[in-house]
Amino acid sequence: MTLGLCLALFIAGAQRIPVELYEAIATDGGGRFRQFRWVTLPQLRGEVVLAAIVTAIGALSAFDIVFVMTGGGPGVATIVPGLLVYQLAFTSDQVGQASALAVVLSLLVLAVITVIRLLGRERS
Repeated sequence: MTLGLCLALFIAGAQRIPVELYEAIATDGGGRFRQFRWVTLPQLRGEVVLAAIVTAIGALSAFDIVFVMTGGGPGVATIVPGLLVYQLAFTSDQVGQASALAVVLSLLVLAVITVIRLLGRERS
């Protein structure tokens, strides 16, 4: 779903990494894995965090594909929170429960984003 955006982020981020960093770690005897671990990943920290946030939001707010493809069925096998909010509000006339679920879903997205940002923050 967001593969193109994440790929563009990583390519743009990788192009801004100075070649001198790779040359320095190669001079110190580091192979491809050490270059990736000690140069590429730290330099792409912001892009990784942004990609994780966008992907988490997309996963937690999935509605359109599930609604079009399965409608939540068979039974309730493919129901997602966004689709449940829709079904409660518009087919079951339980607007209060739909609103409460939407608020909980929003808080869940906020909590996931906060955790991702805390994990992705630079340590000093």
